Amino acid sequence: MYKIVMLSAGLLLGLILSRLFFFIMKVETESMSPSLKTGDRVVISRFASAGKGDIVAVESPADEGRLILSRIIASEFETVEIRNRVVYINDTAADFKWNTIRKESLIYPMKFTCRDNMPPVKLGKDEYFLLGDNFDSSYDSRIIGAVPEGLIEGRIIYKW
Repeated sequence: MYKIVMLSAGLLLGLILSRLFFFIMKVETESMSPSLKTGDRVVISRFASAGKGDIVAVESPADEGRLILSRIIASEFETVEIRNRVVYINDTAADFKWNTIRKESLIYPMKFTCRDNMPPVKLGKDEYFLLGDNFDSSYDSRIIGAVPEGLIEGRIIYKW
């Protein structure tokens, strides 16, 4: 009987601790395609440090309680600008090491949308600029602005 109680207590404690440190999320949009596709599942670590190139789960500023997935492309004190669909970080064209999707060839003017052209944005302390891998169809910092570190819920550590 003692072994069953200890095993149950250990399992319960393990479950509680794992929920504090990790959570599983189902990808619901194509904003991170081709890296993540709709229906993929990801494990997110709440305590793994996140840096440039990492995909993170962020609390949506527009939809309370909803998490969005996006990639960090710039961090504090850097300047991000988009000119004719080319992303510049600190006035240098970004050469991303991951695949991005850019299906449309039409370039929209800035007065219509910030998708293809965006004025320089200087990040402050503990701020990040996020960009979806699906450049043409992503809800990211081009729309929501710089993301404070406090809104980042965690970093993806595994997908299936």
